[in-house]
Amino acid sequence: MKNILQLNLEKIVGGGQAMGTLTDGRKAFVWGGLPGETIEMAITKKKSKLVEGVVTNVIAPSAERITPIDPDSFLSTSPWQMMNFAAEQRYKAQLIDEAFELHNVSLPDTTTVYTDNEITNYRNKVEFSWYGTTNDDGTESLDLAFFRRGSKGKIIVNQCSLLPEPMMQLALQVRDLLQDQSISARQLKTLLIRCNQAGDCVFQLYVKDLTPDWKTMLHHIMALQGTVLCRGGEVIYSDPRS
Repeated sequence: MKNILQLNLEKIVGGGQAMGTLTDGRKAFVWGGLPGETIEMAITKKKSKLVEGVVTNVIAPSAERITPIDPDSFLSTSPWQMMNFAAEQRYKAQLIDEAFELHNVSLPDTTTVYTDNEITNYRNKVEFSWYGTTNDDGTESLDLAFFRRGSKGKIIVNQCSLLPEPMMQLALQVRDLLQDQSISARQLKTLLIRCNQAGDCVFQLYVKDLTPDWKTMLHHIMALQGTVLCRGGEVIYSDPRS
C-alpha cells in the first residue's frame, strides 16, 4: 500500500468504517479507526470525491479502543473488534437512527440494541479462501485464508474467535486432507461451512479443476473423525471463467 496520510477521524459510518475529511475537502473512509482518533492511513482506493483506506498507525487512540481478539484477521471478519463492547452497541444504535433520519422517519423511542453478550464463537457460517506457498523442496503448502480488507491480498487463517470449535476443526481437517492428496490452492476456490447450535456441520467445497477424483475426496471428507459431526457435504465445480 502507498500514499500514507495523517487524518483526524470524525464518526463511524455504515459497515464499520470511520470517516474523516482530507485537506482538499474529500471524505476519507477508513477501516480500523475510531471517532476522535488521529491516525495514519494507507489509501487503497481513490475517487473524485472520496478516498478509502486502512489504518496503518494510531497516533492518538480513542479511550474506546481495545486490542482485537484476532489481530491479523479482524478487519476481514469483524471490523468492530477493536472497540469495546459498549461502544459497539452505541455506534450500531446511532447508525440505525441515522438511517431512519436519512429518510425523514422519526422514531418514537430511542433505539436500543439487545444482545446476549456473546462476542466469540457465535457465527454459524464461514467462507474460507485458499492460499498456497511453495516450499524450499518444491512442494506446496495449502492454507485456509481470508481476503484482506481493501485489497486482493489474503491472510492465512489457522484460528478465528468468531467460529464455534467444530467449524474451525472441520476446516482444518479438510485442509490437511487436501494437502495430503497434493491438491493445490490453484485447484480450489472456496470452502463454505455451516454449523448448528449442537455443533453439527455441513460443508460445500468449491473447486476450479475437474481433474482430481472429487467423488472419492468427498467420501474421505465425510469419513473424517474427531469432535466434529459432519452431517453432509458437496463438492461443486465453479468454472474459473465465470
